[in-house]
Amino acid sequence: MGLKLLKFVFMGSAVLCTLVGGLLSILCIINQTQHNVAFQNIYFVQLNTTSMFSVNNATELTKSIGDQIQGDLATQLSSELQNDNEQIQAIITELEKQMKQISGIPDWYSIGLWNYCKGNATDYTNPTWCSKPSPKYYFNPINMLENDLSNAAKTQINLRLSDEAEYGLKISKGICYALRAMYILGFMFFIFTLASVLISWCPFFGPLLVSVSCFFAAAFTFVAAVMAIAFYRVASSKLEENLTMLNIPIILGKKIYAYSFISAAAGLAALVLFFLANLSTYSPV
Repeated sequence: MGLKLLKFVFMGSAVLCTLVGGLLSILCIINQTQHNVAFQNIYFVQLNTTSMFSVNNATELTKSIGDQIQGDLATQLSSELQNDNEQIQAIITELEKQMKQISGIPDWYSIGLWNYCKGNATDYTNPTWCSKPSPKYYFNPINMLENDLSNAAKTQINLRLSDEAEYGLKISKGICYALRAMYILGFMFFIFTLASVLISWCPFFGPLLVSVSCFFAAAFTFVAAVMAIAFYRVASSKLEENLTMLNIPIILGKKIYAYSFISAAAGLAALVLFFLANLSTYSPV
């Protein structure tokens, strides 16, 4: 009687862990395609454009122009900005506000698994617009920025990147496709695990199927989490290096990575608990 109760406790705990893993996995998969309390702020990275027209950015831009033109006007403007001239800064600050309003460029972009979203600095939780979710979507912020900058300037603007960064954007398509596959496979194996519990009473085959399904659920989700954080960390660093003049900081998301690793940990915990549940009723006789 005691062993049966122990098995029931282990099995119930394992099923609960599997449910938690599956729930967090589906949150990662759906992320920005839905907009309610459960799916807020689930993104891989966020690009902040609020400082694109800032005084500091204008200083850097003027330095660059001065180096290229070597003219008296550019040199004088750069000198005034570096000397913290309050009147000049006040004018540029007001100009910044007007340019931001006229340009229509959003204050931030968030990158998800299937699409990207835009929003205002007054609310970093609820986007004002999101692209249509697509299985062909992949991380390419350059096209996204070029389109909005071109629309604001009423002329075509092309952002130049280093060869290394260009190569990184080319392979991002394959990485984003692989991420989607990993997340979906992880969720499917969580479902298979729950279904396999129904036949876990079958000698040998039942427990084996449960363990295998649970292992792959945890493995695929963990690989997806590691791939995502490694790729977006490197991509963000390289893009910031190449977009210095635009002054666009790129921030890694928190929820999607936390959900991914917790989901994988829940799958691993479920695997151990399933093993203990089967071990509690094992008899060598």
